[in-house]
Amino acid sequence: MKIPIRISLLGFGLLALLRTAAFAEAGGNALWGVAVVDAKTLVAVGHSGTIILSADGGQTWTFLSSGTPDLKGVAFADGQTGAAVGDSGTILLSTDAGQSWSPAKSGTDASLWSTCLIGQTGTAVGSAGTILRTTDGGASWTSQSSGTTRELYGVHCISENTVIAVGEQGTILRTDDGGDTWSQPSSGTDAALIALTFVDDQIGWAAGGRNILRTSDGGHTWTSNFTTEAWFQYLTGISSADADHVIAVGRGGRFGELSFIVRSADGGQTWTSDTHPYSVCPNPDHGLRSVAMLDAQTAIAVGDTGAILRTTDGGAYWSAVGQCAP
Repeated sequence: MKIPIRISLLGFGLLALLRTAAFAEAGGNALWGVAVVDAKTLVAVGHSGTIILSADGGQTWTFLSSGTPDLKGVAFADGQTGAAVGDSGTILLSTDAGQSWSPAKSGTDASLWSTCLIGQTGTAVGSAGTILRTTDGGASWTSQSSGTTRELYGVHCISENTVIAVGEQGTILRTDDGGDTWSQPSSGTDAALIALTFVDDQIGWAAGGRNILRTSDGGHTWTSNFTTEAWFQYLTGISSADADHVIAVGRGGRFGELSFIVRSADGGQTWTSDTHPYSVCPNPDHGLRSVAMLDAQTAIAVGDTGAILRTTDGGAYWSAVGQCAP
């Protein structure tokens, strides 16, 4: 099935920390992560410390420059407090819904891929099994023993003490004691798992490689819920609005030149998948990396070359909001 794409092109040059009320893009930098702050606000992060902010549900974006290495993940605990993580142990904190950011000491130089926050507690995961925990809103972080040296790519905080992490070779880690101990539930796959989403403390999904896994018991057990048809269709991001509506994104095409989007409106009982180009940029790298659902109909997907896609009908139609720099 082909999805019609509405393309908008706009070049720009922005100074660091300059805000614009008009359309803003990521300057061609890959966007690695996107998170919902509130019903209208989103933050995306990416290559070369890129941070972009939307206050209108993803229709327009403001460009910020953090001056840090690559940022790989971002999460918010509420409508104000958030954290972004990235290479060289980078952690940035925001207390004003993503409008400004300040550095925090992580105590590591490991690459950090993902973070999650609930209240004052949070977890960040990264290279070689790195796990960090905060109990003071991100002001300080302590290292935890994960029991693995595998890359950990995604993490989700179900509660202050219950956290799920996923990573390479099908790794799933789970804790119920705030990270003092971690168990390793079986994933049934040896493919990398990249991202997680939960709708409550029981129902969730993990995506990575050709697979989407589902749990209905808080991450204790996992079953295969979807497998892509082709070896070159690779999933890297997933988000859910409720127990029924789920969207996963990644890359398709034999050379990764196409975006790949999978969606379900019935809790994963059935899935619709689409592979298509979304950019007219000269760069052949057109994969999507992350997705965030604001509600059952509205979602934002971000990816390579700084592109941003937006849907308002549950994923049947996507418009290109941001494109590569000229």
